[in-house]
Amino acid sequence: MMLMQLPCFLAITLLPCFVSWATAQKPSAEFKRRDRNNDDRLTSDELRTSPRRLVKSIDTNGDGIITAAEDIAFFKRTGKPSASSQIQRRLDINYAGTDNPRQTLDLFLPLDGPVNAPPKSLPIIVWIHGGGWQNGNKKSGQRRLERYVSSGQYVGASIHYRLSGQAQWPTQLHDCKAAIRWLMANAESFGGKADKIIAMGSSAGGHLVSMLALTHGVRPLEGTVGPHRDTTARVTAAVNFYGPTDLLRMNDYPSRIDHDHPNSPESRLIGGALQENQARARTASPVSYVDSTDAPLLHLHGTADRLVPYDQSVRLHQAMLDAKVESYLITVTHGGHGRFLNHELEKDIHQFIEYQLRGAENHSRSKTVVKRNH
Repeated sequence: MMLMQLPCFLAITLLPCFVSWATAQKPSAEFKRRDRNNDDRLTSDELRTSPRRLVKSIDTNGDGIITAAEDIAFFKRTGKPSASSQIQRRLDINYAGTDNPRQTLDLFLPLDGPVNAPPKSLPIIVWIHGGGWQNGNKKSGQRRLERYVSSGQYVGASIHYRLSGQAQWPTQLHDCKAAIRWLMANAESFGGKADKIIAMGSSAGGHLVSMLALTHGVRPLEGTVGPHRDTTARVTAAVNFYGPTDLLRMNDYPSRIDHDHPNSPESRLIGGALQENQARARTASPVSYVDSTDAPLLHLHGTADRLVPYDQSVRLHQAMLDAKVESYLITVTHGGHGRFLNHELEKDIHQFIEYQLRGAENHSRSKTVVKRNH
């Protein structure tokens, strides 16, 4: 047991008989990525975002630390690396030509060749984080994107944008569109398909991906951020996880938030109380932009959501149907503000993506399901 706790270089120095075993095998790429101080040990801080079940499986002595030897032994037992070790990451890419860390994105690419070589041309799945436009981080999309990218069928990107404490609407959308334009302009360099982009986001991120789907060509919302202003920011389709869609009607249903209050997330977004700034609130409401040219949307929303009322997705879905735009609503009875996704719903989302990107015959349609455990 003491041998497994020794750093690899020390083990090789002290125990020559260990050399042939140690040099014949190496820790997984994911281990090396997380081992920030290169001590051949992953502590609880370095494992903070790792799936608990996976950590428990690798940490055979249960001390809360994964050593290089434990990592090697685990993948020797299972016969394959983790999904995340099959991915190369290009982090904190600035899409705006500035030094603002909020104007950056992360790329996730299938590791099917040399690290610096782009993969084959693949559709792009983009994640936009939530947080009421005042909090949140692009890292929140990493696990979801890595599940898709590890299949070898997609590349992924997670986007930062400036928050409402730094700049007001429509800055957030301008940043997202600049990021989409960067992805389109640079797609060939990382193996992406510029004309096949699905945007996904939750809560405030759901609001922003809805805006991406509905506002192509709306000049005041295109913005002038970034160097690729002549490139389109049009997405193929979007998946809206319980995002606000009609800001002036947020208070129509019971909520834990007084959305009309001057300090609500929505009011801070537009720079004033919603009902006192109705014209500005409408410019930040996806429902205001529905027309027949819009990209398809899949909405997922729980009926027991006490932060963003379920009615918000119903309103946008119905407006799109009235305009004869492709829209699907998955209602989760008793579902709250997230935490209702399960294997069945993930399958629905994947079918929608495949239908929009590759024309798959079987795809998700509007339906109602009852919240259940994974």
